[in-house]
Amino acid sequence: MSMSMPNPMPNNCDFSFVNSEHSQTMLENGYKAISLTENWNFIYNLPDDFSYSDKRIFDISNKMEELGYNGHSGNSFIYVIMNMRLLSRIGYEKYKQNFINNRK
Repeated sequence: MSMSMPNPMPNNCDFSFVNSEHSQTMLENGYKAISLTENWNFIYNLPDDFSYSDKRIFDISNKMEELGYNGHSGNSFIYVIMNMRLLSRIGYEKYKQNFINNRK
């Protein structure tokens, strides 16, 4: 059973706390792609064993490319999607703090 996100995602999130410029670019791109395709509830409910054949995954991936990022490997795509799922579940401020705390 899917659930709706308790709070909508903000229009933009600042990922400047990410110390890798490449990771920052990927996360910003993924965030924008999910927002523009209106797939936050889908990401929020995404299971660990999600299917790449789901139309919404294709929509997000295509939007990432349309926004200028088309260099994903399978691992980097999963990295972005799983980070966006975590962000959607715990909120931006807690996500940011967890990210900063875990890189120490």
